[in-house]
Amino acid sequence: MTVAEYLAPHWLRRFKDAHPNAKVSFAVRNSQDVFEGVRQGEYDVGLVESPEPAAKLQETVVGHDRLTVVVDPTHPWANRKNALTIAELANTPLIVREEGSGTRVTLDEFLAPYCPVAPSLELNSNAAVRITAQSGMGPAVLSYLVVQDALRAGDLVAIPVSGLNIMRNFRAVWDGSQRLSGVRAAFVEVAMTNAEMPSLVQKPRPQTSLVDSP
Repeated sequence: MTVAEYLAPHWLRRFKDAHPNAKVSFAVRNSQDVFEGVRQGEYDVGLVESPEPAAKLQETVVGHDRLTVVVDPTHPWANRKNALTIAELANTPLIVREEGSGTRVTLDEFLAPYCPVAPSLELNSNAAVRITAQSGMGPAVLSYLVVQDALRAGDLVAIPVSGLNIMRNFRAVWDGSQRLSGVRAAFVEVAMTNAEMPSLVQKPRPQTSLVDSP
């Protein structure tokens, strides 16, 4: 949903500028539901954040992101002089996204070797997690895209964690039995080359065009 809330609106606008007659319907689902929807033919192209393999689907990376640990300014971590350890993070009940979301899957896979404790709260939207952390209920882990404005405003504080660098790929996925072409390929190419992507997210540049025909 990070892609849906923070990147896809820009991609869709640029795509419609280039293809004004194309009909577009955009559904917001978590990564597991997107995988299944593409496999079932419900969606022509899916955009996912989860690191899990896209079984029976083809894929390409359209961008990158990193997860960030945040707390409200009154939290004791906000005044720590030393970075947290990953073990300390794993032993802390966190405010997190729901199971099945790309953010949650990425975090769970990273912390699994440290036997993390159960979350303090699971919420099914980025905004809900961010606002709950801002209210002082405890630490949260979210995409930098989700928290960057709150960090600039001083509503949240980013907490460094020694050895923690959770990078993840944003991927476009489609039916593995079909070659991406036409307007579907044009949309994916817009996502890969979009100049409006936030500066923190590094943009891969395609080596060759994905578009067979307009």
